[in-house]
Amino acid sequence: MAYNLYISACEDIEIGRYEDAQEKLEKLLHLNKNDYKVLNKLGVIYAYKGDKEKALDYFNSSLYANSEYAPAYVNIANLYQEEGNIELAEQFYLKAIEVDPDYALAYYNLGVLYKKKGQIELWVKNFKQYKRLLKREEYNYTNIKEMNVNKKKFLIIGPILTFLVIYVLLVFLFK
Repeated sequence: MAYNLYISACEDIEIGRYEDAQEKLEKLLHLNKNDYKVLNKLGVIYAYKGDKEKALDYFNSSLYANSEYAPAYVNIANLYQEEGNIELAEQFYLKAIEVDPDYALAYYNLGVLYKKKGQIELWVKNFKQYKRLLKREEYNYTNIKEMNVNKKKFLIIGPILTFLVIYVLLVFLFK
């Protein structure tokens, strides 16, 4: 139930239904006040609503609950970048990469920051890393999908094979 509620809240955020998402996330927060993902998503909602101070509070609460959660660092960096505090934004993007070197969005956003600063080589370097990570994520996702398809095939074929083996054994025993 909690997982479905979280997914539903994320979908609400994507289509701009922030009040609905906030209500769902607050329900989840009552179940676990230290759920760093929920705290982070609440920060995202407040950032979209323009309440950057409250957004920053939620992002920091998320990091207090889990200091290794890269999306919260990226979200803080995004707030600082919007304010024009490029140096602080850069530090938070780099921190996100430090805690999770596989978090593609951190490289993308850092690259955008470097592009704005006119540091084209760093922009290209980060964008290439972003693309590499996306390809790897896509590859992993494809493998997971294939494993799930094979698992479904086995779930269908498995009982049939079991029946056939038992049938052959019974026929052989009663000959």
